[in-house]
Amino acid sequence: MDGNKKVIQCKKYPITYTLVIKQVKNINMRISTKGEVIVSANPFVSLDKIDDFVSSKASWIAKH
Repeated sequence: MDGNKKVIQCKKYPITYTLVIKQVKNINMRISTKGEVIVSANPFVSLDKIDDFVSSKASWIAKH
């Protein structure tokens, strides 16, 4: 999967995810079979907004 690896610090732990920029309508997140977090976003979405989205899903990510 081509993309940029990013790390954000959440309240309890850091989250590493791969950011893939492509023509999508929404910010999409999935967890691969290897346990990697992959986020797809439109090129017009700011990195701060993407980081906020991932941070808001921290508890969901931890469960998977």
